[in-house]
Amino acid sequence: MKKGFFALALCGVMCVSMVGCGGTCTTEPVETNPAEAHRAAFWTEGDAEENAAFEAFANELFVEEVSASSVNLHFKLRDYEAYGIERPVPSLLGESYDENYYTDKLAQLLTFEYDALSRENQIAYLTLKQDFESVETAETLTFTGTNFDPSSGMHTNLITVFTEYEFTCAEDIEDYLVYLSEVPEIFDLMVEDETMLVEQGYGLSDATLDLVIGQCEDVYGDGTDSPILSVNNEKIAELGLSASDTEDYQNRNKEAIVGTFLPAYRDLIEDLKAFKGKGTNDLGLSNYGEGGKDYYAYLLQSTVGYGGSVDDLFQGLQGELSAIYNELIDTLYASDAAFTAYETWMDWYYDGKGPLPLPTDPIGILDYFAEEVEQLFPSIGETTYSVKYVPEELQSSYANVLAYYLIPPIDDYLHGSITVNQNSDGTPAQLLMTLAHEGYPGHLYQNVYFGNSDPLPIRQLYSYNCYTEGWAVYSECEALRLYPFGGYSNYVYRFSKMDTYMNYILSAMVEIGVHYYGWTAEDVASFLSRNGMVPDTAEAFTQSVAMMPGVYISYGVGIYMMSSLRDYAEKAQGSDFDEVEFNTLILDIGPCTYDVLNAMVKEYYEAEA
Repeated sequence: MKKGFFALALCGVMCVSMVGCGGTCTTEPVETNPAEAHRAAFWTEGDAEENAAFEAFANELFVEEVSASSVNLHFKLRDYEAYGIERPVPSLLGESYDENYYTDKLAQLLTFEYDALSRENQIAYLTLKQDFESVETAETLTFTGTNFDPSSGMHTNLITVFTEYEFTCAEDIEDYLVYLSEVPEIFDLMVEDETMLVEQGYGLSDATLDLVIGQCEDVYGDGTDSPILSVNNEKIAELGLSASDTEDYQNRNKEAIVGTFLPAYRDLIEDLKAFKGKGTNDLGLSNYGEGGKDYYAYLLQSTVGYGGSVDDLFQGLQGELSAIYNELIDTLYASDAAFTAYETWMDWYYDGKGPLPLPTDPIGILDYFAEEVEQLFPSIGETTYSVKYVPEELQSSYANVLAYYLIPPIDDYLHGSITVNQNSDGTPAQLLMTLAHEGYPGHLYQNVYFGNSDPLPIRQLYSYNCYTEGWAVYSECEALRLYPFGGYSNYVYRFSKMDTYMNYILSAMVEIGVHYYGWTAEDVASFLSRNGMVPDTAEAFTQSVAMMPGVYISYGVGIYMMSSLRDYAEKAQGSDFDEVEFNTLILDIGPCTYDVLNAMVKEYYEAEA
């Protein structure tokens, strides 16, 4: 298996529309009052000896995986020595795995007796099993994607890595300087891979190349300066080194940025230009033939954790979309007051005007939700977060991001950080929902809750975006029930929820349509019209989706999963439905795949019935 590039754990909001400093928060634990007997029966303890053996396997796997990339190790563990890990040799590439590594791990996993494990370990078992099987699937593919994805490629990811890189000692600065020196080699390897893809008929379209080249040009600028330089020189100054050492490191930082990092982008721009005219596919992955279609099915398996039929998933999304659309129509035409409220909500959410509150203070918004969250969700006790702002020079690189949550190290999970882009196009209403998504009761809250449960470290290492983004979208909408909107409160909650759910689900369906079914812009326009949307954006939206396969499905399938599971729970409990119990169950199960979460929630409520 070839060396894999690292992946930074970052949670952000996708800005999708198809219609028309610091703070500390302390809360007191409260009883959630679920049916304790049923909970105890569900959360089985299993056999002590089998659990101990499984946990030893999982912890050994964690050490191997987190040690494989010095960059990931830096972001994932603050005190890695406590886990028996020695400081690794810094490298952006990380270690190569033996080609049988995951096959062997799967074989080891299957030796454990599932029924003898505790419920928590059963969830870990099933999740790891699906992860390992996904890697095995990847080994059979003829096409495995590009390294120059406009949304998550190394050329964009490096900016966040280097601006968020924390210096706790001089060795961290030395490692960082090594990483800067390796960027040309990384880009050369990426270009080699892309050359092979072009030769195999999988070259990027000129439109995608133009977008990627533009991103690289934004980083390169005039080749003499970078926001990374000033950001990290400030961090170096704050480290408390001697004056001479501080000056020396700041000078070396400038030399590495101007002499190595920026020229690497300049050279990459020229390499990318050489690929123009060689990519013949301006549409989705399915237009690469079976290789592309198989790769998209794999993305559903690896990104979402969905192992079923793509056709079944698409039909499920369509059913959910139709139900929400019908609910919206019924609500709008229930009375003149409802229609007027909808227009007021539209002005508030999309235009930032009207009688509804327009909060603009991020810390104030987060503090408010942190205080009110226990009305609907279980307590997470005390946690501390910081609010930062995207440097002015980098704001254009985050043009479509209102804010993002950087997942803190596993052993320091109580101290999260949310970065706000003050130059985004979002309205104050969208900022309000985004901070609920990123902070309380979204990503930050969910990460702290799960960390409080003392889970196996391996479960905090891998990313399960379908779960985390599904939870964040679901909870940001529920949080609106907690905000004071006066007589409009119910309408704000219902319209925001329906609009948000529809946008994400519809976007996921368009992505599946473009990449799995081979939809053209005309097909997308027809689909939008059939679902009550204005088709004017079809061409631009189709092109955006075609450039970035896998971006929308985590959000759309994630909220479909959360919504359908809540519907299932409400039907199972009837008038006895307890939403705090449901929210607690989702949080207790924790990040996992689509298939595992569905199975666990349904087993919980089926047993209760």
